[in-house]
Amino acid sequence: MILSLPAPAKINLGLRILGKRADGYHELESVFHSLELKDLLYAESIDDGLQLEMHDQTGLGMKVVRGEDNLVLRAGRIFCAAHEPAGGMRFYLDKRIPAGAGLGGGSSDAAAALLLANELHGAPLDANKLAELALHIGSDVPFFLSAGTQLARGRGEVLAPMEHVQGLHFLLIFPPVACSTGAVYKNHKPNLIADLPSSSIRSGEGDYPLGSALAGELGNDLEASAMDLYPQLALIRRRVATMGFPRVCMSGSGSTLFLTFNAQESARIAAKTLEPLSTDGVQLLLTRSAGEASNRRIPEAVSEIPGDQQA
Repeated sequence: MILSLPAPAKINLGLRILGKRADGYHELESVFHSLELKDLLYAESIDDGLQLEMHDQTGLGMKVVRGEDNLVLRAGRIFCAAHEPAGGMRFYLDKRIPAGAGLGGGSSDAAAALLLANELHGAPLDANKLAELALHIGSDVPFFLSAGTQLARGRGEVLAPMEHVQGLHFLLIFPPVACSTGAVYKNHKPNLIADLPSSSIRSGEGDYPLGSALAGELGNDLEASAMDLYPQLALIRRRVATMGFPRVCMSGSGSTLFLTFNAQESARIAAKTLEPLSTDGVQLLLTRSAGEASNRRIPEAVSEIPGDQQA
């Protein structure tokens, strides 16, 4: 049996750093929102071991890790340690989300690998156990087990589902620089100030309206740190603003910048306006909110793996 599952990208509609925790991580609040942009992961049972083949279509960001450190294989090892299945698994990853772009591609792939492995073996692990395993891989991996739109607290693992708004359109702006998540967090200082939206995610008593996100007012506390570390990123952000889009935002720890629109045509006009940035190596991609969110992402049975067909 061969199973497949999309691994959607996400953006942070807002991100606030509340302080440093005793365990060395940062306490944050963020709104995670999944996108139609996605990788596609396939899995099948094999006699023994774990295998990963990959087709990287991005041409952007950092080089995707292909060895034992790839998060798909790490997820496979963690699942096997928790369940000890007979036999092994082979994964094939159709990679479309740039690495090092703040879009959660690797984390999404890892979550998909956990869900596929669990389904291949008759779903022995419940949702709580899968979330526990996901957190061992990365702070935002639990989000991708269900995706949609969620309010994230703690390290990003304390999740509260929000109404998933569909029909938002995004212009993703990929600068020719990849940001190191660890470096951006380490460089974060509360006194780092940039010319960025400064209003809080919080509104009233714990209400987080997506209307503020549409207005570009949620902001991202990591932007100043990323711009400080990567001057080229700061330069591109300023150029986007001066070309008529001052509410450009950064996703996660960067480097992806994005603009949010209610209408697809508005996003297309923005993309046309920003085309001159391509001379500086900037690439643009139009996408939109992912489809209707579900509490359980169910793998789909398929007849073959694309890589086998290409071979």
